[in-house]
Amino acid sequence: MQIRDIQPKDFADVADFENENWTGIATPVIMSSTAEQIMNKILREGRDYYLAVNDDDNQILGILDAGLRHPILASRHVMTFGLIVAEDFREQGIAKALLKHFLEIARKEGFQKISMEVLAGNEPAISLYESFGFVLEGRQKKEFKIEGRYVDNLLYAYFL
Repeated sequence: MQIRDIQPKDFADVADFENENWTGIATPVIMSSTAEQIMNKILREGRDYYLAVNDDDNQILGILDAGLRHPILASRHVMTFGLIVAEDFREQGIAKALLKHFLEIARKEGFQKISMEVLAGNEPAISLYESFGFVLEGRQKKEFKIEGRYVDNLLYAYFL
């Protein structure tokens, strides 16, 4: 497995990957991405995409997309991210490798804080983030209603 930056030839595959792998346990909004939307996130919003790909066939195993938490000057020291690994490849260290890669880049680029959100029922993600030293900053109770039940939204932070 290798971790690399997204390339224009990857846009359609990344959109397909997101459409197949974002689920209600990971996000309150089921994605419907297109290659054009991925390109716009990169060009207009300044998002970075890091891909974990199989060495043999370049198959996407996981994605971490990152960008500024808020597009204002007062918050230019804070980043956020989204992370998803294909179901068949979970619990193999892919999310850990992507997160480590991202944190190293954020540190080198001078960011001071990573702020992110995770749904309360996503125990594997919560465990991963806490193992890296992310701290719980807040809980938005009953923030989402997914498949007929309320889900809390957890706010986590990591200080570089």
